[in-house]
Amino acid sequence: MTLNSVKATNITNLRANLKEKLEEVVTEKSTLIVTRNNDRNVVIISEDKFNEMLKHINNLEYELKLCRSFEQANKGEVLDISMEELNDNDGQ
Repeated sequence: MTLNSVKATNITNLRANLKEKLEEVVTEKSTLIVTRNNDRNVVIISEDKFNEMLKHINNLEYELKLCRSFEQANKGEVLDISMEELNDNDGQ
């Protein structure tokens, strides 16, 4: 995941230039922070960047599961089951 430019604008400017600002987010792959009162800001990103972020999060979650599995295996917290035993228990 690459980090491209981050820009900021206020809500008034966003309203006046919505189409241009959204096009900029998509074409430049930038992040747009919309500043609002009381630090209730909003971040606008493209769908591509959003999907990339979700994929990155899912990959990290999978890696964490693998690390936990390796820890369990190293501690001997495993079951040794043959394919026959798995097939025997499949119908139960």
